[in-house]
Amino acid sequence: MKVFVSHSHTDAPLAARVCEGLRREGLEARHPDLHHLPGDNWAANVGRALEESEAMVVLLTPAAVDSRHVMREIEYALGARNYSNSARIGCQPVCASSHRLSSRRSD
Repeated sequence: MKVFVSHSHTDAPLAARVCEGLRREGLEARHPDLHHLPGDNWAANVGRALEESEAMVVLLTPAAVDSRHVMREIEYALGARNYSNSARIGCQPVCASSHRLSSRRSD
């Protein structure tokens, strides 16, 4: 399963750790910062990663809450057919602090 990891650019080290954890669990983590090269169209890369992903993890840090890019990614995920049709996964918010990661899931 392809999982898009949404985060603020200031949280890139945390996002990289989350992606590594997802990969250890057998998931394909989509982290556009890791695949972005100089001269690439960043917006197109993010859009492609969102379109190809089946689920999304949002790292809800103070910087992410203030990021218009993260908010756009969330809006996309909430309206996207490939996320909303996924009964068990969908868009998963993750509240992150500098000391630990926590996730609340309502089933």
